[in-house]
Formats: sequence, C-alpha cells, structure tokens
Amino acid sequence: TLHQIVNMLRKFKSLFCKSDIDMTFNPIKVKINGLQYYLRKADSSDLVNILDLQYQLCPRPLCWNIKYLTTEITNPENIYLVLYCRQQLAAVLGLKMSSDEGHIAFIGVKLEYQFQGIGTLLLQQAITLVQNNYIDKITLEVNVKNVHAQRIYRKMGFIPDSIRKNYYATLQEDAINMVLKL
Repeated sequence: TLHQIVNMLRKFKSLFCKSDIDMTFNPIKVKINGLQYYLRKADSSDLVNILDLQYQLCPRPLCWNIKYLTTEITNPENIYLVLYCRQQLAAVLGLKMSSDEGHIAFIGVKLEYQFQGIGTLLLQQAITLVQNNYIDKITLEVNVKNVHAQRIYRKMGFIPDSIRKNYYATLQEDAINMVLKL
C-alpha cells in the first residue's frame, strides 16, 4: 500500500541521510477569529519576546535564560516558530529533529490568545515539518497537572507513553511523555 511505501522511504532516509534534516519554513499568514496572525521561523530578534512569554507561562525555576535560548534557536537541528498578532508575540513552538524523531521542546500560547486553536495550529505545523523529513514519530513531555494541554495533545493523536518521575525537579512534579506515530 501507499502507507507502507511511505514508511519504507522514511526508514531508508533515516538510515542513509542522517544529517539531511530540512528546517525550511515559509512564513504564513492566518486569520483566527477575525484577527490576522503571522507565523514565521524565529530569529535573534525574537529572543526577548520568547523569554517574556515563557516567564508568563512557566514557573520561574523552569524558565530558560538568553544564552540557552540563543543556542536553541541557532541549532540547525532545531526550529522555533513564532506567531505574531498586531506585532505582539502570541505563541511559540520549539521543535528538535533527529533522523528518527521530532521532539517538541516547548510550546506556549500567551494567556490572552489561549482557547482559540493556536496551540493546535502550531502542532499541525510541527507535524508537517516532521513528515516532510520522513520522520515517523514526535514526542513531547507535559506536566501531569496540565490537563488542558494533555487534552489537546490527545485530540491531535498523541498517546501517553510513560511517566517521567520528578521531570520538573525544581517543582518536584512529574511529566507524561507522549508520542505521536505518523
């Protein structure tokens, strides 16, 4: 079947083209609930805005610093997407890719933009990027207490794989490792 052929090509590529990850992303405009959004690949001009968003969403001990985020954004095996509305950062997605899996390192939607389908939009973009590289799996971790995010991930097809005890060590909280097989 076509599905078997695609999977065979994915496996072939992962065996013989390990360093050939395509992180190309063409910016797009999208309208959500009457508002115009602009989604593009993050660059160094976004660093402060991304950190501000992370500080708004995450407990302080979990927040990154500017040096770490710069390393993340400039790593050729990572892609960070930023979504702007009226020149204000609304959301961020960080995706790491290797030859055998994509890993969502960070996804965050600013509080005033939540519950509008923006997280789903970002996840769909991540899935497309991973599929375009013939990779057949995406993973992520989510706090066991973040039931809303878990619901979104399940709706997108992610399934719980394991519990990572004390994953958020500074908070003494566990994470659920979730996997989407493509």
